Amino acid sequence: MSSVFIVRRDAQRVSQARASLEVSRQTRVVGVTQSLYRARADVARLDPEALLIDLRLEDGAALSLVRELRERRADRPKVMLLVADAADPLLFCTLAAGADAYLLESDLAVAAAALERAQRGEAAMAPPLAWELLQFFGEPISPSRDTPAPDDRALDWRTDAHNPMRLSPGERRLAQLVAQGARAAELAAAMAISLESVGRRIGNIYRKLSWDVRSGSLMLLAA
Repeated sequence: MSSVFIVRRDAQRVSQARASLEVSRQTRVVGVTQSLYRARADVARLDPEALLIDLRLEDGAALSLVRELRERRADRPKVMLLVADAADPLLFCTLAAGADAYLLESDLAVAAAALERAQRGEAAMAPPLAWELLQFFGEPISPSRDTPAPDDRALDWRTDAHNPMRLSPGERRLAQLVAQGARAAELAAAMAISLESVGRRIGNIYRKLSWDVRSGSLMLLAA
């Protein structure tokens, strides 16, 4: 059973998040707060395995807390951000600071399942994020028309896996498909991999994004 701490903007949102998590027998809520200030002390004291937190709070942004947490430890707690819009520029910054995944507020009903996936290293990605990531790594948004389409089944996912400065061919291809609007099931079909593998590939990309913050703790494994 995983221990989770919730940080949300108001009591109603806290209650909604708690209810969505407690439907799972695999999740135990160990604390809640509406304040970023209080969250700092409570998370340090309770040491939860996961943190579910609004990207934007009344007394600040999750970015500052994520930075503090990653200065102390690279891998705990797993941080899932709750966002209203995946195009919010603060989301990219907070993932780069070491957050592990995000969930749209409209999808709160599946928070327990999403958090379990995040703890396994899986994540999701929206087209605006894929565009930013490709630009960050200096990759083209779309494959060159002069370049033959790759056989995705033959891509070596481990190529450059331990190089935080670039995406592997498979990661690049995945991000390009997301940027073009492909959904999870379409990605799995196009890449000839499972949905779980799609989530792990995206999680790997986020860890590469926050390589320097995680002090070289990146470990990428082929699914």
